[in-house]
Amino acid sequence: GINLYNSANKDAWFTGNVINTKMPYLIIDAAWYGGNENMLCLGWEAWAKEEHFDVQWFYAYSKYPAGAGINTYSGPNGEWTGTVDGSVAYKIYARKD
Repeated sequence: GINLYNSANKDAWFTGNVINTKMPYLIIDAAWYGGNENMLCLGWEAWAKEEHFDVQWFYAYSKYPAGAGINTYSGPNGEWTGTVDGSVAYKIYARKD
């Protein structure tokens, strides 16, 4: 089974709950530490390592020609951070309203 932890923190403790069924889950939040350390939130105090899941991420593709220079920002209504050329697809990790 897949152990669930109370948070994504490095010192998180095992809640005693385990996922024993293969079914789809909605990812509510995530913590990106890199490699096999990434954590996914599946509910209240229900964090699990990403390595245990086959995640089908959303991808965004530019509708403009490569090299058009798409602006990027630090967040919704955030500061301009630069541009990307739009030649590759980008993984969408989260949605912010």
